[in-house]
Amino acid sequence: MVECVLIERQFMAKNKKPAMTLTQEELVHEGARR
Repeated sequence: MVECVLIERQFMAKNKKPAMTLTQEELVHEGARR
């Protein structure tokens, strides 16, 4: 779980997306995994 989030944050950081978008997308991905 934590590793997935870290990978997503690194991916978003490369794309230089806003923190809010990153948080929202993380929540969506977390919900999809569960």
